[in-house]
Amino acid sequence: ASTTKKRSGWAGPNGPPCPKGRRASLFLRSKKSGKIAAKPETSDDEKAKSAVTVFLVKKRFKGFTYLLVTLKTGRTHQIRVHLSAYGYPVVGDTVYKHKFLKTRLKLDRIFLHSHLLGFFDRNNVWKEFYSPLPKELEDILSGLPM
Repeated sequence: ASTTKKRSGWAGPNGPPCPKGRRASLFLRSKKSGKIAAKPETSDDEKAKSAVTVFLVKKRFKGFTYLLVTLKTGRTHQIRVHLSAYGYPVVGDTVYKHKFLKTRLKLDRIFLHSHLLGFFDRNNVWKEFYSPLPKELEDILSGLPM
């Protein structure tokens, strides 16, 4: 079976300016509601799983930051949960809230895009796939005030 080795994408969280970069390392745990909860690294919850996300600021706007996000682990909703736990929820995310910018930006989706996926295939050959930022997200970025 193939295993993913490289995953990164673009995220657009809102709120106060994000720090230049950060390594988010929190445990994630499924809740009965279907949402994922972030817990401190020191969590003694046996069902919580370690999750590591690295994010780097690419551009700052008024009330919005454009991030390059790299996953070191692959947990459900990992990027969304980590950014929300640190106070920078992804624009348009209705599950991990702070959706006030979604309407203002006229965005009918979450501002999250996977742009790179790399893995070794069944023959142990490295495969890497890129996807440019969709036009609707490019348009949002070009219309934001600095």
